[in-house]
Amino acid sequence: MKTREIVKILKGVMAVWMAWCCLSCDRDYLRYDTNSKDVLYLIGTDSNYVSLNESALVDTATFRVVVALMGMPKDHERSYKIEVIDSSTTAVKDVHYKFPDLIFPADTVQDYLYITLYRDRDPELKNRRVELAFKLVSSDDFEIIPLSEYKTSVCHLFIEYVAVKEPWWWNSVEVLGTYNKKVESKFMELYHEVKQTNPTIYESWEEICVGNFEEYGYAIFDSRYIGQVPVKKYLLFPLYNYFLEHPEPGVEIPKPKY
Repeated sequence: MKTREIVKILKGVMAVWMAWCCLSCDRDYLRYDTNSKDVLYLIGTDSNYVSLNESALVDTATFRVVVALMGMPKDHERSYKIEVIDSSTTAVKDVHYKFPDLIFPADTVQDYLYITLYRDRDPELKNRRVELAFKLVSSDDFEIIPLSEYKTSVCHLFIEYVAVKEPWWWNSVEVLGTYNKKVESKFMELYHEVKQTNPTIYESWEEICVGNFEEYGYAIFDSRYIGQVPVKKYLLFPLYNYFLEHPEPGVEIPKPKY
């Protein structure tokens, strides 16, 4: 008898609990405001490290942040707002960074915020990194609420300048001339272009350099390891012709031999 009574009591408790849940759901539905603003958030980690490489041909870089919508897409553009967190920011607007127009497109639930970063506007960036922290804030079109670890309203960038280090083998490879950062930058641009123009050759170079050109790049200039015709065709002659047409002080590229 006791067991049956316990079972009956448990069934009664479960019935009451389910009825309360249903009532609660109904009430929540009645309280839902269809005119409430949609929620905007950022996807990703809130701390990001960005390197501005000295060897890049341009002095700007772009950092992309995913901006996502929790709600229904609209048939028109909407604006949102960002606020820089001064207590965590040492970067200076228009010196280290620039935000674009903050517009969320129509008919979508996800977009990108492209932040422009400047490498050469602050000479001191070579000596110390700067930080940029910002957060989404409520606007006329969007509400901002905390969601989860990877759905956040805050983004923190650590921006640093990365100086080029001369490859140890450069000056021993006579066909490249005396080391120069601009020459290396153009040379590496030509090198990676071969991935598109001749993937087979590029793969053979990457294999001989074990995927680390900075350390083992000398190998592609050694005829004992690899044929030199492609090296001259895709690298040496284009490099020579480029600086012939775009001379730089102190840069003298040896004319390749056929």
